[in-house]
Amino acid sequence: MLTFRKMTADDYGAVDGLMRELHALHAEARPDMYVPVEHPYTHEEFLRRVSGDGWISLLAESGGAVVGITFVELREREFMVNSRTAYMHDIYVVPAKRRGKIGTMLYRMAEREARERGAHRLDIMVWSFNEPALAFYRAMGFTPQRTFLEKDIREEHFPRDCEG
Repeated sequence: MLTFRKMTADDYGAVDGLMRELHALHAEARPDMYVPVEHPYTHEEFLRRVSGDGWISLLAESGGAVVGITFVELREREFMVNSRTAYMHDIYVVPAKRRGKIGTMLYRMAEREARERGAHRLDIMVWSFNEPALAFYRAMGFTPQRTFLEKDIREEHFPRDCEG
């Protein structure tokens, strides 16, 4: 049976295991930016996210096992139009349970709670290598907000005629 609920302090071990899986995907795809870690969130950070008023922390369980998670932070904008926004830090479903609507349900529950708590917009950052996540977010109604570019500058890439 599939159930959804808010995380509690007792969920750290199970959630930590899923966060390790999620972090490992990033470390494998971008070893230039991510290093392997034993615990992506410390126990203290997890407790802040689970018990803090500014967080929405939800999970999905199947057969007593945690199979999906999401962490959403509520924020007040500064130096921009002053409105409450929600930022989805993480959403993850174990590979064996994907395409079973768990991610969709976690997302919709988080969006609903964020709206009920006064958020006007939900933001998420997704790496360009993560095509399945990009497709999921597009299906959830996300549209591009900005473009974040990078360039490796460890070696010079200027043509000779630009040297001064």
